[in-house]
Amino acid sequence: MDPPPEAPTTFSFHPLHPLASLHTSRAKELLNKWNLDVHGRSYVFRFDQHFTQGQSQAFLNDFFNDPQVGMRFTSGFIADALIDSAKTYILPCPNRFKNLFQSAKAAAIGVRWA
Repeated sequence: MDPPPEAPTTFSFHPLHPLASLHTSRAKELLNKWNLDVHGRSYVFRFDQHFTQGQSQAFLNDFFNDPQVGMRFTSGFIADALIDSAKTYILPCPNRFKNLFQSAKAAAIGVRWA
């Protein structure tokens, strides 16, 4: 079943501090093991508004076209990988995962569940 049509909107993305968990000694050890310490990059962004499932494609398009996001991909091997299109897909979520998220919400862990 296709999602409802996307409402017109424009999302903006704002860079945040890197994930602190990637700088632990255990994480560095695992990244080094798989050579991701040299070839991997991680960035964190927040976006400026709520979106619905019907706006997923607009969200994805805006993400890859946002100048704040683009600035992060201007050096190294990532700069050579031009993203010219992206498509969203709805993946089924088994009830056991829904229960996990609902439990996290009940514990006030910060999961948003609609």
